[in-house]
Amino acid sequence: MYEQSVLERRNQTLFYFRHAPPLLERHPPEDAFVGERPEHPVKGIEGWKRSIFYYWWRFVREIPGLRDEIEAGLPHPVGSIHQDFRRAFDSNFRDWWIIEGRYLFCEPRTSGIALEKPPLPVDGYDDRVVLSVPLQGDLEQVMAEMKQLLKPEMSKFKAEQGPSRARYPVFGKPVLSSLHMHYTVWRARQDNPSLTLYQIADLAGVMPSLGENDPHTKSRKSASVSRYLRQAETIIEFAAQGLFPVVNENQRAQAQALANDLVQKRRVRDIKQIAESRQR
Repeated sequence: MYEQSVLERRNQTLFYFRHAPPLLERHPPEDAFVGERPEHPVKGIEGWKRSIFYYWWRFVREIPGLRDEIEAGLPHPVGSIHQDFRRAFDSNFRDWWIIEGRYLFCEPRTSGIALEKPPLPVDGYDDRVVLSVPLQGDLEQVMAEMKQLLKPEMSKFKAEQGPSRARYPVFGKPVLSSLHMHYTVWRARQDNPSLTLYQIADLAGVMPSLGENDPHTKSRKSASVSRYLRQAETIIEFAAQGLFPVVNENQRAQAQALANDLVQKRRVRDIKQIAESRQR
């Protein structure tokens, strides 16, 4: 009989995400995700930047005052993101992802597969099915058969479960190339506050095809940079509430309702942790 302890150990280190996690070159964790990896936001960019979670980390580090508040060690507001992102400033993204990031964005383990040991319950399980998988069989055949068998049944529960149960769910359908440009323009502005908007555009690579900077071109570039900066402020505003990426003002009402719900969940968790620590 196959030694299931090997699979059990691997299953404990397996994380599942609704969006592609970063592709690490060295010692990559065993992360599973649905769908395909997104397009490279910029030609030649590293694989570990090819993930929504990289840009989430980047924009969290732009939240005004967050770094100073965390490093000061002062009590953080109940329900804030301070506790969860307390290490976001300590190291590079790749190290942070393994130490902290994976745990913030993965789906709950209870929603994934489980390796059961005999004896199995006589009445079975309320919302699970027990299958026998031949390890010496064809993997493609096994996966195809399981998908065909389970898809009709699991579809019945999909609407009840919602899109994501991660502690920090991704908002909407983000485009990495757009987020990359928002971040690039934002950083160019922060690092060069004395430059004009059209100079920021040239520095960040906004509308490079427009060519020579005549008055009309300068006006178009300035308007584009102004829009990027306003939207970056919105992204940072909601990142501070634990929701990312909220880009447009027409998303505000929906985003704020979801952000309020996430804040409340963190508040309940924080209060529970404070009560438990006082009882020790």
